[in-house]
Amino acid sequence: MYKFVWEQRTSFYIGLKINIYRKIFGVLLLITINLINGCSKESNPVTPTKSLGTESSYPGWTIYDYENIVPNGMTFMRNDNNGNIWFGVRNPVDYSFVSFDGRAKLNTYSLDGIGYKSNLITDFTFDSKNNLIIGTIDSGVIISNGTKRTIYNRNNSDLELDGVSVIAVDSKQNIWAGGNEGLAKFDGTKWQLFQKTPEGVPLSSIIKILPDKKGNICVESFDSVFFYSKYDGNTWKTYFIPASINVSFDAAALDSKGNLWLTGGNAIMKFEGSVCTKYNCTISGLSDEFFNSMAIDSHDNIWLGAYHGLVKFDGVNWKIYDKSNSGLPNTRSIHVTIDKNDNLWMFSGNKIVRFHDQEK
Repeated sequence: MYKFVWEQRTSFYIGLKINIYRKIFGVLLLITINLINGCSKESNPVTPTKSLGTESSYPGWTIYDYENIVPNGMTFMRNDNNGNIWFGVRNPVDYSFVSFDGRAKLNTYSLDGIGYKSNLITDFTFDSKNNLIIGTIDSGVIISNGTKRTIYNRNNSDLELDGVSVIAVDSKQNIWAGGNEGLAKFDGTKWQLFQKTPEGVPLSSIIKILPDKKGNICVESFDSVFFYSKYDGNTWKTYFIPASINVSFDAAALDSKGNLWLTGGNAIMKFEGSVCTKYNCTISGLSDEFFNSMAIDSHDNIWLGAYHGLVKFDGVNWKIYDKSNSGLPNTRSIHVTIDKNDNLWMFSGNKIVRFHDQEK
C-alpha cells in the first residue's frame, strides 16, 4: 500500500486526458436511431410462466440466458430506483429499452419516430421518479416518463451541448450531461454550461460523471493532464494527478464517504482529496490483470470486473470468483454493476448473471 500527495488547486471531481472519440466510438456500443418529439411506447408486459433464471449450485448465483431477455443484443446495462435492471437494446429501425425485475417480468420501452435528426444513444440513467434520462451523440438529451418524451438540444432549448457522451443525476435531482464541448447542468428549468475550471483548465472530453450522496459531483475527463475536480454547487476543488501514478478512468466509483476509486493495472487507488492510497492486488496469478469495471456496494466493498473473473476487495482482503468457486459460466472480461439491493449484475459470455454476496 502506497500513499501519494500532490498539488491541490481550487475548483469539481474531474479527471482529464485526450481523445474522447476513442472512448465514445471504441468503448460504447452505439446504435443509430431516428427520433422526433412525441411519446415513448411501452409494450404489453411479458410475464413468463416461470423464472427466466437458473439457480446455480453455488449460493447466491442466478444465471439468465441472454437471448431470453435481450434477443437483439444490448449496448448498456443500468439499474433504476426500484431495483430493476434495464438493458439498452439494438433494433433494426429504432432503439428500445428492456426493464427486468430479476425474476420473470419484462417490459419493453421503444423510442421510435421519423423525421428527426439521426442520433447515437451514448448513455442513460434515471432520476428519483424513474424518468428515463438519455444522452445522444449529436442531438442532446432526452427525458422520457414512459408516455411522453422531451428532447433538449441547441435548436429548442438553452442546452449548448449537442454531443453528450455521459449522463447522470445527482442527489438534488439535477441532470448532468458531459461531452467534448463541456459539462452541462439542468435544474429542471434551465441548463448551465461549464467549460473551464476557475483556473482555466478546460472541462472537455467528459467520459464519466459520478454523483455522491451529498450532492457533489465527480467528473472524469480526458485532456492534456490527469485531474479530478469536485463541485459542491458553489465551490470547485481540483486535484491534479502526477503522471507517475498509473490510473485508468475506465473503471471508477465513489464510496459512501465520497472518496474516488480508480484502477491502474492490477491495482486500485483511493483518492481522498490530495492523498492517494494504492492497493496492489495480492491474488496469485493476477499480476498482469486488468480491471475493466468497478462497483461499490453499501458496505463499501469494491467489486471489479476482470479478464479472469469477478474480484472483491473489502479494504484489506482480496478474493476472486471464477468458474471453480462461483456460478460464473464464463470468466472472460466481466462487466459489473450493482443495484439498490446490493445484487451484482454481470455480463459473462452469452449470459447475464446476478450475484448476491453472502459474506458482507
